[in-house]
Amino acid sequence: MQKVEGSNPFSRFFARHLDALDGRGSTDYGRYPTLEEVVVMFVRVVRFTDVSAERMRELLARVEESDGPPPGVPSTGIKVLFDEAQGTAVVLQYFENAADMEARAKVFSAMDSSETPGTRASVDMCEMKVERSLD
Repeated sequence: MQKVEGSNPFSRFFARHLDALDGRGSTDYGRYPTLEEVVVMFVRVVRFTDVSAERMRELLARVEESDGPPPGVPSTGIKVLFDEAQGTAVVLQYFENAADMEARAKVFSAMDSSETPGTRASVDMCEMKVERSLD
């Protein structure tokens, strides 16, 4: 993941309130844990239609057998979402930077359809803005 300071509205917000964050001052927002940096991640989001349960099992078996992404793929992670009732799947591929995502997109676009879960319906190349987990 690429770490940046001051490059987006969230990091500028926190930079304005660092005094309050480290306990030296206060804001109208109350007290927050210290934030030292903002992490930037890029996600390629691919939606597939015509996905069968059998095809999904084959794909998942290939993923499980691998030790990580294929050689030369700078992906930092993958998530596969499957709606069997609708026959759709969404694949989230994570990258540290936009250049890696764009370079790999050309390879993914050229993949044979037999290597994908189904028919590629859409592709979005996104910068993740918020990720929150409620434990």
